[in-house]
Amino acid sequence: MMTVLAALGFADSYFVSSAYFTTLTRGASSQIVFGFEYAILLALVLHVTIKYLLHMHDLRNTQSWDNKAVYLLYAELFINLVRCILYGFFAVIMLRVHTFPLFSVRPFYQSVRALHKAFLDVVLSRRAINAMNSQFSNVTAEELTAMDATCIICREEMTAESSPKRLPCSHVFHAHCLRSWFQRQQTCPTCRTDIWRKFVQIS
Repeated sequence: MMTVLAALGFADSYFVSSAYFTTLTRGASSQIVFGFEYAILLALVLHVTIKYLLHMHDLRNTQSWDNKAVYLLYAELFINLVRCILYGFFAVIMLRVHTFPLFSVRPFYQSVRALHKAFLDVVLSRRAINAMNSQFSNVTAEELTAMDATCIICREEMTAESSPKRLPCSHVFHAHCLRSWFQRQQTCPTCRTDIWRKFVQIS
């Protein structure tokens, strides 16, 4: 996998540099368009490489890696930011040498939407995790004995030592399981209640 990614990254880098030097020596041509397309593909290769390395690191760990989803979120945010910058830079160059590139409007709009979503995912996940750490109550051993103490995220038995947390909708889960869950989505794993909205209503 890494060999394939390295070969693709080398090919894209070569084509980007070739388009750049061709434009410098021969002037503006279709190589500008091709060069930016190769740059977008290079960003995609970088994104796949980052995700692959994170998954491999997680597989090599004997214990669950709680921060994996955080790094995936930030990788998504970074790559979408790079794509937006590339499309914006491409539009500026095309305006200077030729005309506005209408064909790039749709992918640029999609990149901006993806960047906005990635940014919201980071903000909402951090907000949900902070609320869980500071506002959600821990469940005692007596309360666990009076209920089904199985965490439906990991399917393991909860104990008081694992600091299980009670959500505003009254469902209970492991704290570390909730942290990983909130890094992907901010709803209750059981009833799909919006945790932040429910928390604001109660408080």
